[in-house]
Amino acid sequence: MITKYKIKSETDWRQLKENLTEDTLLFKYSPFCGISFSVERKFDKWIDELPEDINLSCAKLNVITSRVLSRAIADELNITHESPQLIWIDKEGCVKWHASHHSITEDELNSNLKN
Repeated sequence: MITKYKIKSETDWRQLKENLTEDTLLFKYSPFCGISFSVERKFDKWIDELPEDINLSCAKLNVITSRVLSRAIADELNITHESPQLIWIDKEGCVKWHASHHSITEDELNSNLKN
């Protein structure tokens, strides 16, 4: 089962981290960027086509309306802030994988799903 969230505030982010019971995919995007739009559509399609027995959380963060939070998350996780960006967080809260722009592919997502 895929659980979907929107992260809009520090409180949302903190609650998500405190309740990790499965891997969580944090997708950071800009609603004004064509590349971001394209990558988000491909990511959404991948999520929607996952088998029902897959347990993942998927959180989205708009980097325009939550710019400070987006940068704070990148700093906290010790990764460079980018958009679009996918950050795969395991249930222990550690970054398993991250990628940006056209490096977020179905093949990469599937590969990380198996690990």
